[in-house]
Order: sequence, then structure tokens, then C-alpha cells
Amino acid sequence: MESRAGSTPPQTPLMRQDLEQSMVRHAINPLALSAFQRILLTTDGTVTEILEGFCGESIRLVKLFQEVSTLDRAMSSLELAWGQQVLRRNILLQGRMSLVNFIYAESAIALDRLDEPVRNGLIQSQKPIGLLILEQRIETFKEILDCGREPAGPLADYFQIDADASMIFRTYRMINKGHPIMVITEKFPESYFRDWDPTSPRGASAPASTGGPYEEDTREIQRIVAGLEPFVRREILGGKGDTALGPDAELLGGELVDSKGLFSLLGFIAERFGVRLDDDDLVAENFRTLGTIAGCIAKRRPRRSLRAD
Repeated sequence: MESRAGSTPPQTPLMRQDLEQSMVRHAINPLALSAFQRILLTTDGTVTEILEGFCGESIRLVKLFQEVSTLDRAMSSLELAWGQQVLRRNILLQGRMSLVNFIYAESAIALDRLDEPVRNGLIQSQKPIGLLILEQRIETFKEILDCGREPAGPLADYFQIDADASMIFRTYRMINKGHPIMVITEKFPESYFRDWDPTSPRGASAPASTGGPYEEDTREIQRIVAGLEPFVRREILGGKGDTALGPDAELLGGELVDSKGLFSLLGFIAERFGVRLDDDDLVAENFRTLGTIAGCIAKRRPRRSLRAD
């Protein structure tokens, strides 16, 4: 059948279809995520090995909770009826040298569908699931069930962030021989793996706490300005000028705060940087230049300091 003139060809998904469908449901723009965040969400491989490649250090598993329980109701994601046993556990993937917690994960595992070495390894060892699967050469497929963004809540303490800071999660089930063997939800702070390296002694662009307000980090400001500039020039200033805006360039003589573009900019800041500015932040001086906007964002971004305890 001939296509009609002017018709739009179907778009090729940027990421695997089950993941993109979840992102659409939760209004997450994959292009607003960093490359490594997209890798963590879409990978069908071993997350531990991917983290080790990114961090340059070995990753260890820290068990927070583990219990074998009998289902009192059916669990459709595992295709299990009530009365069957599952292993539930909550863990952290932590840098062995830096002691940084990179990812939190909770899982429900159908023990009777696992070979004995994997079953025993899950219960008795400190090895991540992916490593046990790899060691036993078990062929699996990961089907993504959901992906989204949520407040950190009680998990905030593990990552040294505020309780209302955003975390990105994905839930998937691992299938072997046509049957689901486990359902896993992985979560990490949205501020991770974006503009700063959490393995750095100072968190790269996250300066150490001095007990008072955080000092502005020049590299952090520069990165935020670089992220803001194309949007402001295109959407707020209507594409005026061929050269990039500097951090100290006046934005319409300070009139940006009075324009309809303010709320468009606030939406972009929330999506791109994970920051929602309070009413107290919405004053003209904070929006006079890209540098002042970046400084306001930097003060509101989730910060953390490394601890050895």
C-alpha cells in the first residue's frame, strides 16, 4: 500500500520497547537521562560488571534483608500460586574501596526453579545474583515490567540524599527456559551517573560538607550552564544569535522572570537536573544570567559526602 503524502514514518524506538513503554507511562524522557543511566535501565547483562567498569573498582553485595517465606496469595509476575516459597531479599551494590552505595535492589525469587548451586549461593554467599547466574552459565532473558521515578524516602540514608530527592527505578523479571525465576527492582539516585562521579574522593562536582552551606563548585556550575544554554537560547530567546551565551550574559535585561518562558524553563530544570525550585527561589536576581540560574540549581541539587562508617 502506498503511503500518503505528508504522512510521518513510524519512529524507531530509542531504547528497547518494553522500557520505552514504561518511560512513556511515567513521562520520562530518555534523552534527559545520561548515557550511563540509560545503560543501567536497559542492560540485559550483569549490572555488577557494568558498575565495576564504570567505577574502576570491584563491587560487593551488602545484604540488608533476607527471608524465605510462603506466599499467602498468588504472585502473577512469577507465575506462582499461593502456598509456594519465595526468597525475598533487599541488597546494596557497594564499592569495595570507596564504600559508596551505587544501587539498591529488592527481589523475589522462585527457589524451586533454581539449580542447587545458585539456590545455595543466594542464601549463603555474598555474591550478586548476576554473578551466580554467570558462574553457572545459565541462559536468561530480562523482561522489563516497569520503569519510573520516585522519591527516595527511607532509602535516602543509604545514598546521603534528601528523602524527597528523586530515584530512578526499573522492575524486571528474569526468565529461564520459558519460566520466570525472579523479579527484581533496582533503584539509584537520579543525581548519580549524570554530572558527577560518585567514586571520586570528593564526588567530583559534589564538594565536601563544611557544616554550613555548600560551596559552589566551578565545574558543577559550568556543567549546569552548558546544559541550560541551548534550551534558553532556543526556547526562551527564540534562537536569537549564533554564538553561545556565556554564564554572565544578561537574559533580556532580567525580563525573563516576567515572561511565559519562566514556567517552561522551570519544567526543563526539573526534567534535566531533577530540581524543583521553591517559590522563594523565583526572584529576578536568580534568573538574570545563566550563571545565577545555575547557582540556584546547584544549591538545590541533592548533595552527599562519602563516609567510611
